[in-house]
Amino acid sequence: MAARDEQPRDLRGAADLRARDVDRVWVMARVDEAFTDGQLTVDEHLDRLAAARVATTIRELDLVLRDLQVPVAPSAHRRGERRARVAVVVVAIAVVVTILAVAIAWFSAESVPDRPAAADDRPGAAAQVADRLVGGPMFSAAGLDEVVRATREKFGTTVIEGVHFYRDKAVVRVPEAVSPTGAAWYTYSLGGAFHDREVYGGQAVSSDAALRVDVARLDTRRLAELIASSPERLGLTGAANLSPNVPFRVTVGGDDGGQVWIGVNDIGIDSHLVAGLDGAILGVHRCGWGC
Repeated sequence: MAARDEQPRDLRGAADLRARDVDRVWVMARVDEAFTDGQLTVDEHLDRLAAARVATTIRELDLVLRDLQVPVAPSAHRRGERRARVAVVVVAIAVVVTILAVAIAWFSAESVPDRPAAADDRPGAAAQVADRLVGGPMFSAAGLDEVVRATREKFGTTVIEGVHFYRDKAVVRVPEAVSPTGAAWYTYSLGGAFHDREVYGGQAVSSDAALRVDVARLDTRRLAELIASSPERLGLTGAANLSPNVPFRVTVGGDDGGQVWIGVNDIGIDSHLVAGLDGAILGVHRCGWGC
């Protein structure tokens, strides 16, 4: 399925044309936005996502958005003109930058004497060993972004019940009409796909199963920085971070419009901090390995 930031066909005047994946994904993204700003209930949101996912014509997609306050898809003509203008500007900038780079390199070579490399200039001097608690690839901005993209591609939406991030995997909880519990857990491995569907068990992501969170709203760069600093903030540095078996997780749920819980313990969370989806810290709770 196409990425949701690609542009769709103009829905106006193209009602009888066949819909593409990019058209469906664009409409589903608008349905997500309408849900998060209060235009749709949970059930309405799920129903319209399902309708958009199986739509075969532009007319059917237009009906999904018929009474919602959403932006109109830009026309292909306007997009072509804009892309042409951008291409001209990019080429011009590239030429100017190349000329400046050559000039700077020439003057630098002529005017700056040779000197021994400073300590900070040596390869690997600035490298830092990742904290064992948060050393997994899932806790990087790239890892978090991959899960968000995979969620969109797999389920057609980024509005879900929530997700647990661990060092090397993520477990998402999504509403699912065919599930006997109304939802299902799916495990995701970096570089792979969702697998191991479960409908029973699993650790809660929010205080209420009816809550939803749009994981596309996560500021993954700030969140990755916060995760990296969390062992020190929680007083868990030193001997505590030497064991590879220390349970550590990051949970994103729908409480209060969306919260991120970062901490240790595989059942409840003992020492933990709470942040918003933008990475802003809301609270820090330091209580060691057992509260």
